[in-house]
Amino acid sequence: MAGSIESRGKNSYRLVCLAGYNLQGQPIKKTKTVHGSKKDAEIELAKFVADVQNGMFIEGKSLKFSEFTEIWKRDYGSKELAPSTYKRYCRMLETRLLPYFGHFYINKIKPTDIMQFYDLLSRDTQLVRKKGNNGSKTLKPLSGINDKIKITKNGYFFDTKIIV
Repeated sequence: MAGSIESRGKNSYRLVCLAGYNLQGQPIKKTKTVHGSKKDAEIELAKFVADVQNGMFIEGKSLKFSEFTEIWKRDYGSKELAPSTYKRYCRMLETRLLPYFGHFYINKIKPTDIMQFYDLLSRDTQLVRKKGNNGSKTLKPLSGINDKIKITKNGYFFDTKIIV
């Protein structure tokens, strides 16, 4: 995959990467502006090309978590999950995840935010089980969520197959 650097002024560069061709045979180009030296731009170009190749580059404005969940429900959840699983996941989103993460932009969610959310869940009285009832707490709906988040230079990418 080809990439190039265009100068846009003092210490400003546009990175251009070819991401394939559309149905009419025209090239699909992805662009990103970086600030710094030419050497910094060359380093960022290598990372940018890798992100485009791996499908981890998201164009345009960043989505809020609440907007992303609507897209996930429409494009994945309702089509790929069993109806009962889809309902359960939607309920978890509405009662647990959206009240906490709904206002966050996806690319601004940090590991510390997720750790604080886990801490909040551990103190939630609805999750504490009665003594002698299969353990002290249940966090199963969210277990493994850290494995589903991929950290990139631009932020965080969620594996859409298991978001809740």
